[in-house]
Amino acid sequence: MAGPSRSLFDAWSTFYDLPLVQRLGRRMISFRLGAVALAFLGVSGQRDRARIDALAKEYGDGWISVWMKERKVETSWIDYYEGVRQHEIQMAS
Repeated sequence: MAGPSRSLFDAWSTFYDLPLVQRLGRRMISFRLGAVALAFLGVSGQRDRARIDALAKEYGDGWISVWMKERKVETSWIDYYEGVRQHEIQMAS
């Protein structure tokens, strides 16, 4: 990708280089993760897990939207998720 599309894509994502250690050696793997992915993949601590459990108990299936709001994911992504979710619910009924 080149030109304006590249800079726009870069604004939406973040680069992460993570080491991968295997029996046959070490490698560096680059990940390009956006805000939505980081809101979930960046969760590893006990405090975050406890918060997710509490949100799931309080909001049921709606916990994901609340979690993204708490993690300051852009409203447009949350709106998109909620629209897809509503569509899936309508299609299932």
